[in-house]
Amino acid sequence: WWTLDDSHISDGLNSVTEWLLDKDDQRRRRYIRDLSLYKNSPVNSLNEFITFGSAMLNSTGNPKLNMIRSMTDSITARITKQNPKPQVITSGGTPSEQSKAKNLDDYIYGNLVESGAYKLGRKLFREKAVFGTSVAKVFSQVNEKNKTGTIKVERVMPWELLVDPVDGVFGDPRAIIHVKYVSRELLISKFPKLKKILMAATNDDGTGTYGSREDERSFLYDIVRVVDAYK
Repeated sequence: WWTLDDSHISDGLNSVTEWLLDKDDQRRRRYIRDLSLYKNSPVNSLNEFITFGSAMLNSTGNPKLNMIRSMTDSITARITKQNPKPQVITSGGTPSEQSKAKNLDDYIYGNLVESGAYKLGRKLFREKAVFGTSVAKVFSQVNEKNKTGTIKVERVMPWELLVDPVDGVFGDPRAIIHVKYVSRELLISKFPKLKKILMAATNDDGTGTYGSREDERSFLYDIVRVVDAYK
């Protein structure tokens, strides 16, 4: 899709995304099974997790001894007690260089705290234990008014990432596609210049992608699918 001209990239990317989503059914079913084992009760679709977020993992489920949940929660609580911090260390540096290293050290720690990386890390650790994979997207966000940037860390569910199975067979794919379902209102507030395009976008809450839903909660939300691709 990245070889197409600018006027056709969007259509090409959507076609590739649809194909990958169709081929990714087995992996999604495995995640549904993993979530059911942890929750100790049947989960019909990953769409339930998308709608209710961490509440799914915090649900008490059936009043039975669940070794999977017990061990997962125990190791998560134990490991995530600490907040690991990278350190900048000089080797035989001058006092000025040592002072710069200390300032850089404080800057790194401050960014980890401000971005919420530690708090998010605890959730990611548990998701890694439950699903076998956890993902965080790290990016910079620029303030258009004062032209300053901040580091952001965003939680990404493993089933939101798509890779061509042939392209990624050796673990180094040329492209990664991130599929996310976002409130139309939220998108318009963040990208007001694209309001006309966003209003015309088809409502899509991921129901067909993440499995069937027996309830109708999804109709309470005006959701559109956002595809973010990296080459």
